[in-house]
Amino acid sequence: MNNSEQITVSLEVAKKLKAEGWPHKNHYFYYDTSKELADHEEVLIIIPEPSEYYGGLAAPTVEEILKVLPSSIQVYRTRARENGWTCAYAVQGILLKGKSGADVTANMWLHLKANNLLPPIII
Repeated sequence: MNNSEQITVSLEVAKKLKAEGWPHKNHYFYYDTSKELADHEEVLIIIPEPSEYYGGLAAPTVEEILKVLPSSIQVYRTRARENGWTCAYAVQGILLKGKSGADVTANMWLHLKANNLLPPIII
C-alpha cells in the first residue's frame, strides 16, 4: 500500500461510494487504464484541482468525507493491528471499525446514507 492509498478509500470502497451516488469533489481517483494498456488495471491518480469526475472512480480522503458528515463524528486510530481505525458517531450510538481511516469514514457515510441520517448538503 503506498501513501496515497493510505489516505484515500480503497478501490472496493470507491465502487460502493459510486453506487450510492457520492456527489462530492475530490483530488484522487481510480482510473481504469484498459483503454490505454492491453494489460490494464485501475490505478490511483491525483489531480491538482478538486473535481466531481475525472474519468474514474472518486477516491476521497478522510478530510473530504468528514466535510460532508455531521461535525460530531470522530475518526481515530487504535492500537489494534486488524481493524485499527474507528469512526464514531456517539449521538446516534454508531461505532464502525476498519483497516484504514478513509475506508472506515466512507463506510460511516454509506451507513448514514442508507439510514437517512446524513445532514442536508448546504451549497
